[in-house]
Amino acid sequence: MNSDLYGLVLCGGESSRMTRDKAFIQYHKKPQYLHIYYLLKQVCKKVFVSMNLAQISQLVSHIPCIVDENNAKGPFNGILSAHVKFPEASWFILACDLPFIDQFHINQLVNKRDLKKAATAYCSQDGKIAPLIAIWESGTLLKANEKIFSSNNFGVINFLQKEDIKCVYPKDEKTMTNVNTLDQYSVAKRALQDFS
Repeated sequence: MNSDLYGLVLCGGESSRMTRDKAFIQYHKKPQYLHIYYLLKQVCKKVFVSMNLAQISQLVSHIPCIVDENNAKGPFNGILSAHVKFPEASWFILACDLPFIDQFHINQLVNKRDLKKAATAYCSQDGKIAPLIAIWESGTLLKANEKIFSSNNFGVINFLQKEDIKCVYPKDEKTMTNVNTLDQYSVAKRALQDFS
């Protein structure tokens, strides 16, 4: 258990391509945000679900939530809302649309965490960074908060590409797959039967 590591399940997107809220889709017999929440609980001191105001009424009452402050765009909206609330914490960020993420890969990222780097993130063999399967160090988030509001640049990938990060390569790159459409959802449901 890392005393300074908090977990954040990012759920505040509009899910427009899915046509229904990705946070509440079930791949593992419970809403996806809950599934990821309980995975993060195994390695983080505290875990929160990041949601927008419209989603709050559907949240299970005992699950702690951080409401998006809407001071940034895209994933940085939720990430920086959490950072502002707990500025001393480093954050294990996981998007809610990752049906193949599992405890093994979460533990691996924590075990390979490099506190001297800006972040520890999963990367594919061809060099793609997964900024929403990553541990963001508190100093990096402070820098991001300052930089974003001065430059109006809100891209999480672009930001991390310019930072000194530690790349971790997953045992199975399928764990980095995010699901954004109903067709992808159907494919993922079938694939989960064979994924280990």
